[in-house]
Amino acid sequence: MFICFLFFNVGILRIQSIYNSTVDEMIGARVAGLEQPSRPLSIAEVVHIASYAQQISTPTNSVFDALPQAVTWTDAATRLAIQGGLIEMSNGLQVALLESTREYYRQRRCECSLQDLQSEADWQRRNKHLLLPRRTRHCSQNLAHCPPKHDPFRKVKTYFHDICQGKHLAVIKRNSKDLQTASPACRYHHNGNNWLQVGPIKVEDITISKPRITIYHNAMTDTEIDMLLKIGTTNLMPSKVFENSSLQLTEKRISSQNHLTDMQSSSVLSQFLRRIESATGYTLTSQWSDKPRVIGYAVGGFFDVHSDYVETSNAGDNNRMATMLVYLNDVASGGDTVFPWINLRLRPTKGAAVIWENQSRAGRNQRASVHAACPVLAGQKWIYVHHIMKFGNEFTKPCALTESD
Repeated sequence: MFICFLFFNVGILRIQSIYNSTVDEMIGARVAGLEQPSRPLSIAEVVHIASYAQQISTPTNSVFDALPQAVTWTDAATRLAIQGGLIEMSNGLQVALLESTREYYRQRRCECSLQDLQSEADWQRRNKHLLLPRRTRHCSQNLAHCPPKHDPFRKVKTYFHDICQGKHLAVIKRNSKDLQTASPACRYHHNGNNWLQVGPIKVEDITISKPRITIYHNAMTDTEIDMLLKIGTTNLMPSKVFENSSLQLTEKRISSQNHLTDMQSSSVLSQFLRRIESATGYTLTSQWSDKPRVIGYAVGGFFDVHSDYVETSNAGDNNRMATMLVYLNDVASGGDTVFPWINLRLRPTKGAAVIWENQSRAGRNQRASVHAACPVLAGQKWIYVHHIMKFGNEFTKPCALTESD
C-alpha cells in the first residue's frame, strides 16, 4: 500500500503546498543515487524521505531491512513537524509508521507481534490527545524470530550473484527439453524484407528455444541513440516494482526511468521500430502496447531477479510475450544482463537490441526467461526497454496448436 494513501486518511494533504518542483526533483535524484545533499534538509524533505523509508520497509524481498531507517527518519520528521507547529502532520507520520509496521509483521506472519500492534493501536485511539503514540518494544524484539516471506526467486538469486561475479555455474541443472543453448551463430538477416535486403541486419542467435534469445547488433544508430537520450533522460523518476497489487519503490530495483509518450516514440523511434518489425515479424506499436521506457543505472544501480511476464490465471489476458532491450551506451564496468536459469550473461554493447521470449507460442510463461541486471561498478548504464504484447501480434505471431510448442 502506498504511504500517500495513508496520508490522505489523516489529512496530510495540506502539506502539499510545502512541496515544489525543485524539492521533488532533488529528492528523486537523491533516491536514485545521482546526487548528494549539499545543505541541511528542510521539513518537507525530511518528511519525503521518511515516507519513502516507510514505503520500502514492507516488501520482504528487499536487499536490506529498511524498518529501522523508517523509524529513525519518522522520529526526525515528527520532531521537526512539532517544532514547526504542524501537529496534524506529526500525528499523521506516526499513524503511517504504525500501519507500515503492522504490514511489515503481517508479511512475516508474526501473529504474536500483530496482537501487540493491535493493542498499541487500541491504546492510540484512547489517547488521541497525545502528540506521540507509544510504540511497543515487544514488537521490535520479536522481529528477529519472524520467518521471511516466501520468495519464488530465492534459489535463482544465488545463481544471479555468482554469475555477476564471473563464476561459471556448472551446478545449474538444465532440462534438455526446455533449455537449449545455441552455439554462437552470427548471420546477416533480412527476413524477406526488400528494405533489409539492401542493408541486412547483423543477428546473433544466443539460444534456439525456450526462451529464444537473439541479439540484433547495430540495430539502433548513434544518431537515434543521441536523440533518444536527449528526450529520455529528462524528468527521470525512481523506478518502481509491481508488488502486492501495486507499484512500489523497493530496494530490489535501483534505477531511474522515463516513460516515453506516443508522440516522443513516433518522432524519434519510427525508423528504428519499423526496422525491428521488419526483421523480427513482431508488431511493436499498437493500441495495446506498453509505454516504452528509457532507464538509467548509476554506480551501484541494479535490478534483482524478476520476470517480465505477468502471473495470471487467465491465459486469455494480454501479457508481455517478449521483451526488447536496447543498450544505449557501453558500460565501463558491470551492468551485465543475466539469465540465471540458463547460466547466461550478456555484456552491454551500444546499439545492440536483445529480444527474448517471455512466453511460449502456446502462451505459457517461460520460467527460464527470468532475468536480472548486475550492479553497475563504474560509469553509467542507459537502456531502452520495449515490452512486446500478445494483443496486436495474433496474426504475425499466432498461437501454437499444442501446449508443448
